[in-house]
Parts: sequence; structure tokens; C-alpha cells
Amino acid sequence: PRRMSNKFVVVIDPGHGGKDPGAAHHGAVEKTIVLAASKTLRDILAADPRYDVRLTRSDDTFIELEDRVTKARNWDADLFISVHADAAGSATVEGASVYTISQRGEARVDIEARDNNWDLPIEDGGSKEVSGILTALLKRETKTISEEFAARLLPELAKAGPVVRNTH
Repeated sequence: PRRMSNKFVVVIDPGHGGKDPGAAHHGAVEKTIVLAASKTLRDILAADPRYDVRLTRSDDTFIELEDRVTKARNWDADLFISVHADAAGSATVEGASVYTISQRGEARVDIEARDNNWDLPIEDGGSKEVSGILTALLKRETKTISEEFAARLLPELAKAGPVVRNTH
């Protein structure tokens, strides 16, 4: 069922947490950095009445990836942002990066979707073949919208600080 609010639902996913610290460097731990950054982003977005903003975790708790996605699906998310603070093997690499799903990643998602019964919202009443075509079109549209969002986001990130070259 579609939500009653006309607000855009933005789900922010602070990566790692609990038993999974993520990257660490000079005492800084990724799970702590991304939680603080995610809360700041939440507060900024929540100040705008157009957005309903949710966090997948609000404390140092480990949440399985599929449970993070399930939360976003249950909240009927319009946008899912996973926040990470990656470490690079070279001190010369710094800056923000933006990722959208790759073909290999999409194959992994398909497996998770099947294993977790993440059905896409298609109610065509038609054959399996027609449903399969509509599913493929919906996935392609989602990928295109994600890539368009990344293209708009990168110049804004560059205004705030360094961006990894050829990041998307």
C-alpha cells in the first residue's frame, strides 16, 4: 500500500555498526564516523518539510544488509543512501565517492530478493512473462534514476570538499 503522506521518504543507512567496525585509521572507526555523519544528514533533511527521514540504525548496532533493505522497503523509501567512510591503500586518495548498483551488484540483489521474498510492486494480473518484462523495466528505471541522482549529487559534493576522480 502506498503511504498517505506526500513527503519523500529518505532512508539513510549508516554502514557497519556493532560487531562490524568497518575501516579504521589512527583511532578513527568507520562505524562511528558514518553514524555521526548520517545523523547530521538526517537533521539537515528533516528540517525540510518535504522529507520524511529515517535511519536504519541510530546507535552502535549491527544490522544485516538484507534487514537494512527490508526496513527501507517497509518504509516505502523513495531514496536509500548508504553512508560509508572508506579507506584507500594510498595516502594520496581522498574525497567523497558515489556508487550506484553495477551489473554484478544487481545479480547479487536478485539473489537476495529471491531469498527474502522482496517482490517488486507489480500488479498487472498478467502472465509470468509479462510480469518479468515489467520487473525488468522497473529495475532499469530505478537504475537510471539512481545514476541521474548521482550525476546531480557529485557537483554538490565537489562544492563541499574533494571528490574522488571518476568516482561514479
